[in-house]
Amino acid sequence: MPSLCAAGLDVYEDETDLYLKDHCDDIICDDSFERLITFPNVIIMGHQAFFTREAMKTIADTMIQNLDDFSSGKDSPNRVAASRTSH
Repeated sequence: MPSLCAAGLDVYEDETDLYLKDHCDDIICDDSFERLITFPNVIIMGHQAFFTREAMKTIADTMIQNLDDFSSGKDSPNRVAASRTSH
């Protein structure tokens, strides 16, 4: 039976209060997070995994294609339709 020997996590489900803040002097009150970081075979990246040369090139290429599609009046596969909300 296959087994998992390690995990590298870029996203953590309850991360809102964890990332983008300095917690050097804080006690983290999140039992699941605290337990995860005790394992030597778990690495939590905090949204850094996207920052590879390949990922940044893909983001740039997609953005340029989106701008080209928009400026030439083409429908882009990445277009996000505005939602209509009633007040």
